[in-house]
Amino acid sequence: MKELDVYDFGAIGDGVTDDTLALQSAIKYCFDNNINRLSFGNEKVYLCNKEIVLYGNNLTVNGNNSTIKRTTNFIGVFGAILNVYGLTPNLSYPLLGKYVGEIIPAQNIVIKDLNIFCFDGILSSTYINGVAVCNSRNIMLQNIIVTNAPQTAYAIVSSSINNKNLIIDNVVLDSCISRNSKKHSFRLSAIKDSNIFTARMINCLAINVIEREFGYNAKGRKVHLMCNVSSDKGGCYKIVIDCCHFDESGEVYIVQNCTNITIQNSQLIGGLEIYNPNKMIINNILIKNNEFYYATSNNIYKTSLLLCNIKNINIVENIFVNSLKKMLDEYNIYVYRCEDIIFNGNQNFNLLITSK
Repeated sequence: MKELDVYDFGAIGDGVTDDTLALQSAIKYCFDNNINRLSFGNEKVYLCNKEIVLYGNNLTVNGNNSTIKRTTNFIGVFGAILNVYGLTPNLSYPLLGKYVGEIIPAQNIVIKDLNIFCFDGILSSTYINGVAVCNSRNIMLQNIIVTNAPQTAYAIVSSSINNKNLIIDNVVLDSCISRNSKKHSFRLSAIKDSNIFTARMINCLAINVIEREFGYNAKGRKVHLMCNVSSDKGGCYKIVIDCCHFDESGEVYIVQNCTNITIQNSQLIGGLEIYNPNKMIINNILIKNNEFYYATSNNIYKTSLLLCNIKNINIVENIFVNSLKKMLDEYNIYVYRCEDIIFNGNQNFNLLITSK
């Protein structure tokens, strides 16, 4: 198996020299020459004040617990410090220029053991995410830590402003951490009639989301995980959240045409809401073996679990820890305009089901 080191392309890793060009040159060389492993130095700091983009196939990037650091505001093409973004017409790629060919998804890429760090002074209005994945399939993000993302720490998005019908298929976040994200810890968005097919979060941790949301049908909320669809023609078709922890600073909010959802073995301290605003659809939702604590004022209903306009729901063996009725509404499970609901083995819950 062929392997290169970013130092072969002039990367310094001293936290002062901007290493964007060196890292991007190493990535391009790997894709151009079928090199399938690229390593960073051990626990180095790479200053990168422009975007880094992985756009090809069959590459494992070993971060070796190093850090990519960003210190300045910069509105780029792809929207994140580190982007996995397959070749897409009319976008300008670093070292490639404007791409004019057919849509070619990035495939079979692993990024592991890497930190992404933004200075506190970067404004949320610059729309900078930590890590973004778009127009890609078979992507693994493993042991990544994103700190102080000005927007979303991890943005998994199936389209862009200028293109539709891009794809997200089989993206896995394993043991990824978000700390102090200003807008969301994690975001799954199917945009402009595009789709997300299979996104899994395993052993992920969301700590301290800072600002309230003003869009995505979530105005006024603080949101750790936002999963949304922008039109009736697109969808998120398989979402698995397993062994994850979302602290009290934000809720998990899933809205509009998201189906086949599994949320299990997780701690949802800030609450969970799954909501179809316009009509009932067959979501096929399994909520199993989770711990719901109390829901704070970060969400609208102050309810640990809220479901609306959903068909086929299994709520099984969850624990609702301390109702704390003075802080909550009367019920810690609120289900309205839903059908085919199964409750089994849940502990310490107060349930309201209504057709209103």
